[in-house]
Amino acid sequence: MTALHDMTVAALANELRAKKISATEVAQHFLARSQADTSGAFLSFNPEATLAQAKEADAQLAAGTAGPLAGVPMAHKDIFVTTDFPTTAGSKMLEGYRSPFDATVVRKLGVQAGGAGMVNVGKLNCDEFAMGSSNENSAYKPVTNPWDTSRVLAVLQAVALQRLRRDWCLLQRALTRAAPFASQPAFAASRVSSLPMGAPHATA
Repeated sequence: MTALHDMTVAALANELRAKKISATEVAQHFLARSQADTSGAFLSFNPEATLAQAKEADAQLAAGTAGPLAGVPMAHKDIFVTTDFPTTAGSKMLEGYRSPFDATVVRKLGVQAGGAGMVNVGKLNCDEFAMGSSNENSAYKPVTNPWDTSRVLAVLQAVALQRLRRDWCLLQRALTRAAPFASQPAFAASRVSSLPMGAPHATA
C-alpha cells in the first residue's frame, strides 16, 4: 500500500470512503509528521480538536452522510479564523486570539454539516497580516526552505507551496484562492488530484 503521505488527495479520499483506513488513523499519521516539522511552517496545533474532527469524519463515513473529502487532512493559513485553534495572522498583536466563529472557507471545507469533511491538522505560518511573500516577516519565526535553510521560499504563498512539497498536509487553502471557490469545496481535490504529495516537484 502506498504511504499515506504519498497519496494524492483523490486517492486518499477514495481509501477513506472505501473504509480501507479510518480518518482517525490518517489524522494521527499527519499530526505526527506535522509536529516533527522544523521549518517553522506551523504556528499552532490542537491534537484534541484534530482527532475530534477525525472522529466526526469517521462517523459521517459510517453513516453515509460524509462530504466528498471526508477525513482528508489539511492545514489552514493563520489568517482564517478558527474556533478550535488560535488565529494570529502571524502577528503578536493577536497572540492567543480565539475566534467565536469559523471563517466561511473553514466551515465549508470542514466536518460541519454541509462541509467537505476535511480534518484540520494545524494553522500555518504567514508573513504578518499576510503582508509579504517569502514568510520572512512572521512575528513568530521565519519559514525556511526545506532543501536549503540558507534560502527562502521567495514565492507568493510560500508556506502553501512548501506544505505541498514536504507532504505534512495534503492541502492548504491559500488566501488568493479561497474567496472565488468558497462555495466549491471539491475544487481543490480536482485541481491537485494527480499531484503526488511525497516527492519534491520542480519550481517553475
